[in-house]
Amino acid sequence: MSKVMGVDVLVSAGGSVIGSQKDASLELSAKEIDVSDKDTGDWEQVLPGKKAWQISCDSVTLENDAAKTAILSAFLNGTLIAVVFTLGSGGTFSGNAMVSSYKFNGPQDDVSTASLSLKGSSALAVV
Repeated sequence: MSKVMGVDVLVSAGGSVIGSQKDASLELSAKEIDVSDKDTGDWEQVLPGKKAWQISCDSVTLENDAAKTAILSAFLNGTLIAVVFTLGSGGTFSGNAMVSSYKFNGPQDDVSTASLSLKGSSALAVV
């Protein structure tokens, strides 16, 4: 098994890779349905419920970044955007997402950065 280097983990949106990425994460979660009853004794019993996913990404701000332009457009228009999360050669995940947050930072003595969160609004496909 080969190790996946963080530099090879990339987020794409609207058909383009987000430029100058510093950090990227994909979170998968599932609701828990408690089916415990008197017969289960001291142990909780759960079943998996609905699944969810979210992608977060931090990057240096670039002028004319096609992916960031597409993300901002989706946010302003209230539309979904196609996203891809690539784990180097370890796998690729894709789906449609809403832009749940987009933050720009412009510190006086440092480079401008952007942070965004994309909340899945479809099944997450493993390619």
